[in-house]
Amino acid sequence: MKIRIAWFSRNGHTERVAATIARLLDAELVQIVPLRESGMTGALLKTLFL
Repeated sequence: MKIRIAWFSRNGHTERVAATIARLLDAELVQIVPLRESGMTGALLKTLFL
C-alpha cells in the first residue's frame, strides 16, 4: 500500500514540510488546489499573507 501526503500551502512552508515527510516515508505527494478563492475570507488572507 502506498502512502500519500496531501498538502495545501499558500506560501510554500507546508509544501517543504510535506516534501520532507514524503521523502522520509517514501510517500507520494498530492497537492490540494482550491477551485476558487473563498470570498472575502480568501481575499483577506491573500492580502495579509501574500
